[in-house]
Amino acid sequence: MNKFLKYFLILLALVLIVVPIVFATLLFKTSQDAFESSQDSKMLIVNPT
Repeated sequence: MNKFLKYFLILLALVLIVVPIVFATLLFKTSQDAFESSQDSKMLIVNPT
């Protein structure tokens, strides 16, 4: 197999592993505030003090 093709396929495999992890991390960090505010509003309904 061509050496360039071999390294290109290895790079593509690493990209397929790394990109979803980065995307999931960014998605979690951006939606974390929504999770916290949702929990806060539930606590206000249960305990309005």
